[in-house]
Amino acid sequence: MNRRAPVIAVIAALLTVAMLTAPVRTTIAADSLHRSHASRHHTVPAPQPPARIACTPLGCEPIPAACKPVPGLTWGGFPTGYDVIICPPLR
Repeated sequence: MNRRAPVIAVIAALLTVAMLTAPVRTTIAADSLHRSHASRHHTVPAPQPPARIACTPLGCEPIPAACKPVPGLTWGGFPTGYDVIICPPLR
């Protein structure tokens, strides 16, 4: 009888784990079905214009929509490799 006690304990533990995880599996499956059904009916957002990035001596960063990057030049007219951000004057 002592030999069967550890086997019965292992079987009981496995059954307990199986019973505790079974409701979780069905809940996850129901959520994924609900999500896939709902995702078919949402509206598509308007396409956003691509973000423009300018690389200055301080680093690369996005620039505001009203501004534009232009190549930076040295006093002699040679390219510096950096951008200069030109923005319209504030009113």
